[in-house]
Amino acid sequence: MSTDKFILTGEALDRALPGMSLATKAIHADDFYSPHRAIAPSMHVAVNYRYSRDPANLKYMENHDPNAPHDSHIYSRYTAPNATRLEKVLQHIFGAHVVAYSTGLSAFQGILLLLNPKRIFITEGYHGVHGVIDLMARLTGLKKMTLEEVDQAQAGDIIHVETPVNPTGEVRNLAYYKEKAAACGAYLSVDATFAPPPLQDPIQFGADIVIHSGTKYVGGHSDMLCGLLVVNPEREKEGWTTTLKKDRAITGSVLGSFEAWLGIRSVRTLQLRIHRQADNALKLVQWLAEEMTKPDSVVSKTIEKVQHSSLQHDAIQEGWLAKQMPGGHSPVFSIVMKTKAQAQCLPSRMYVFQHATSLGGVESLMELRALSDKVCDERLIRVSCGIEEAKDLQVDVIQGLQSVLKDYLELAIQDKVLVVRTLIGLQREKSETAVFDATEGPIRHKCHKVQCSKFATGCPTEAALSEHLAVHDRPFRCPHADCFRHRIGYPSPKRLESHNEAFHHSESRTKVVFPSDLETGKWNLYEAYKAGDLNEVKRVHREGAALKSILSKIGSPLCAAVEAVHGSICQYLVYNGVEPFHGGSRSVTARTPVVAAMYRERWEILEFFLHSGNGPSDPELAKNIARAIHANSPAALNMLLSIRNSGDNADVIKLVLGEIISQTYLRLIRKDDHPINTTLIHTWFQYFKPEFYNEKGAFIAQSDCAEYKTWGDIIFRQANCLHRALDARSYSFATFLMDIGNDENI
Repeated sequence: MSTDKFILTGEALDRALPGMSLATKAIHADDFYSPHRAIAPSMHVAVNYRYSRDPANLKYMENHDPNAPHDSHIYSRYTAPNATRLEKVLQHIFGAHVVAYSTGLSAFQGILLLLNPKRIFITEGYHGVHGVIDLMARLTGLKKMTLEEVDQAQAGDIIHVETPVNPTGEVRNLAYYKEKAAACGAYLSVDATFAPPPLQDPIQFGADIVIHSGTKYVGGHSDMLCGLLVVNPEREKEGWTTTLKKDRAITGSVLGSFEAWLGIRSVRTLQLRIHRQADNALKLVQWLAEEMTKPDSVVSKTIEKVQHSSLQHDAIQEGWLAKQMPGGHSPVFSIVMKTKAQAQCLPSRMYVFQHATSLGGVESLMELRALSDKVCDERLIRVSCGIEEAKDLQVDVIQGLQSVLKDYLELAIQDKVLVVRTLIGLQREKSETAVFDATEGPIRHKCHKVQCSKFATGCPTEAALSEHLAVHDRPFRCPHADCFRHRIGYPSPKRLESHNEAFHHSESRTKVVFPSDLETGKWNLYEAYKAGDLNEVKRVHREGAALKSILSKIGSPLCAAVEAVHGSICQYLVYNGVEPFHGGSRSVTARTPVVAAMYRERWEILEFFLHSGNGPSDPELAKNIARAIHANSPAALNMLLSIRNSGDNADVIKLVLGEIISQTYLRLIRKDDHPINTTLIHTWFQYFKPEFYNEKGAFIAQSDCAEYKTWGDIIFRQANCLHRALDARSYSFATFLMDIGNDENI
């Protein structure tokens, strides 16, 4: 019996690795890379490494460490521990030498520097690649031709094929393009970013060099930039890898140590993630394709087409697609919506899918691709599936499409209503006015917006309707492209002028007197608010000043900016995370920046607050509606009401009822306030329940009306509002309640 002890060596492991699976290689390929016994690799941030202390061992561009033969370095622009270790693991995964770069585009530039072609044949694909080609064309005269012209290729040209294609996820036949390249002596380069191992191996189909944006699936967590080149073993013999690394050192496009360390962490789970992501995409695409055949499906009503390699039926039938993609289909596909407006809305309606560019991370993404690729169809949405539960992704798509469809149907109804009412108007002009008046009543000029209260009641004159429609259309837009009022303007030039005065004027008309006893270190910041000096505010902020701090006697910086009517500073603070709906004073907890704008009548700033971020939540909206009523401020109330459609706002109505009473109980209103105006309470209630009022604003709801009975029960029985109003001595609110109540309720 042999007594020899078995001790695993790095050489023995290297011999065994080719017979292991991708998942095992990803975890164990670098077991002997470092002499250190730590299971998890350390991150090395050193830029330079000490030469040998023995003069006899000093050699040009060599710094061999006998204690770490695989981990010997000179300068991190040449090689570094984390990046070299990542390349070693990837070499076993890809089955060929790998050169890592700082980004995918720097890797593509590495190909062009290596081969220096006169022509490159490329059609679809990532717009950044085309940008690199254009850059090289300025330097070398590189000519770009399409893949449809591939028969014109000659020796030394590059045939560059992206497969699967960005952004559709469809696959191109590599065997076909390899045959074309071989026939003329051209090089075949392949961008396989959308199908990394284990889905596809272009080297097996004759690719000379393969590029991956490691930012995507190799990184897999949306937290690192990386580019990879995989060199065909036959080209490795010609010295391609050595040249690529020399060029990389000169251009400085080396992968950073931190990114390489993240890459090692990420690549361990590559196979698990890719299989899950590909499976999720396939399930979604199959479901979408099936739903597209159903006329009544929300999918078929909103989506024009779905694009994915699993839907390339001819390629599947011919057999080449399954051979080229033996590990499954890409986790990326695209949907083309029926309209541009639907495409713009859908990504923002999702709960699980994030609206962002890039792909390959564990989270699922949707991107309106035209936002980053100017030549892309404006209706196309690129979908990158993450590792969430497939059912959750499907449910998210359904609810998102339903939300978009609802908006689309409302717009369609509005368009048809506008046509019908125009025809009625033309017919009225042709007919006897007396006849029309007898059958239809006096002319009412009605708004075609279905959600608007004027949709039913209309306006008495055409001029009044035009003025009303301007509130919807808001044609007077701010000329500053980065302003929140650039896309959604104002109904009148006077309002636009007020906006420009508040947000784009160097001197404020109002100044705030600041106490002289400010804490040390706070003076510069508050002086900047006082002067309206946005550049000074930015400077002090960069130096570490807290934008959310609250000082006694002054309140928050945002409240101070409101007081001084410095709209540009308000905008800067909000965009940097200061919340306008939250408290701005230690002494008065209810004095938020929104309330300050309301009481100081800073209408342009108040409107900005109301439209910032996602706007106020239901409780925040209700609290500020009650505040506007207590402040006897019709202007503020109208602004608050305009940010929500009238109609289905039952929760807000209930909250406002409680807030009016609560704010009276707590005496949050100012000491000099007059009793609240009953008319304003009716204005609020009429906005949300227009069917209860006539065109003159009189309450006309009938006691036997089902809707009135429902709300009567809520207001008078469930919420007990009348008793609570009298108990709080809110007599104006009690008067409103008696106006809308009947004998049974009161």
